Amino acid sequence: MLGDISSTMLRLPSSTGSLEGLKKSGESAVLSGGTTDIWRGVWNDKQVAFKAFRIYPSQDLLEAKKILWRLVPTWKRLTHENVLPFYGVDTSLFQLALVYEWGQDGNIMQYLESKPDASRSKLLLQVAKGLQYLHSLGVVHGELKGANVLISRSGNARICDYGLSPIISNPTFTVAATPGVAGPSRWLAPEIIDPPSGAGSDPPTASKPADVFAFAMLAVEAFTGKVPFGNMKNESVVIQIIRGRRPDKPLAADKLGLTVEMWKFVEKCWNQNPKKRPDIEKVVTAWEGFANAEGNSTSMSKRGGRRSQFAQPSTVYNEEDAHKAPPLCFFLTFQCVRLVPVCVQPTWALTIVGGTTFSSLLIT
Repeated sequence: MLGDISSTMLRLPSSTGSLEGLKKSGESAVLSGGTTDIWRGVWNDKQVAFKAFRIYPSQDLLEAKKILWRLVPTWKRLTHENVLPFYGVDTSLFQLALVYEWGQDGNIMQYLESKPDASRSKLLLQVAKGLQYLHSLGVVHGELKGANVLISRSGNARICDYGLSPIISNPTFTVAATPGVAGPSRWLAPEIIDPPSGAGSDPPTASKPADVFAFAMLAVEAFTGKVPFGNMKNESVVIQIIRGRRPDKPLAADKLGLTVEMWKFVEKCWNQNPKKRPDIEKVVTAWEGFANAEGNSTSMSKRGGRRSQFAQPSTVYNEEDAHKAPPLCFFLTFQCVRLVPVCVQPTWALTIVGGTTFSSLLIT
């Protein structure tokens, strides 16, 4: 009798998005995190991901499901290009699993490893926009890190595992942790790790400023390819963050697009005082500027990198219009001849020098 009552209580009501017709692919998880396992599956002919919790005993599992009853209805309403679609909950294949759309190109760290020339500033801007959307609806992520940013087939970043900190980081739950996995403390703000005096006895809760702190740590991940404080154990990282230490600026990251201005803003985002961190709106605005500057720089670099070529066909524009513009001074470069400064009208036409036709001149 008691077993039947317990089993009934452990079932999720349909209003929380309990799904039917789910199928699991494979006999083992494709990835194991700190307290969850990721499985691949199919639902309604869609490729899905199961995020299965490892929570024991049944009383803790029941409490976790009660928390989900409150959170899932909001998650199901989320619609944004930089937020991974959430489908619902499964309790038939697993004791408790969340069902998401499958991330085709893995997480952001896997994606950057396979595509090292991808724009990190663009991907981080997309993460910031997804976080901005969540915050606008009162949803705090609480677990933002590289593993929780998936990449779509079109190369767009999409945040997943939002709002799970009340379950994953609940100190009263008994969970089976995976040894050797980087703990969430590497991305946690100091006020979450070590709440200030007077905060009460309740466990610290995730916050919007803490999400901004985690975004800064994610930026370090993206530009280094490693988790924050990658050379330290989890226990040591906790001490360093509480003391105010942060990761050093990666030396070679400027080649990947990390500018001085960008790093200064990252330092603002992980300020020890949460009240001094920028809100997510300021983060989005700043990162839009960084991404635009990178795009302009890349475009100019491509245009300026052309070298002189011989006998290339060129279109001759209207000569009358060309002479309206002021002269341009540039150097003609050709084989076995020193650089010769020449001032001509910018006709963007064929230029005849010593009887030889040149085009695509190198302008300096």
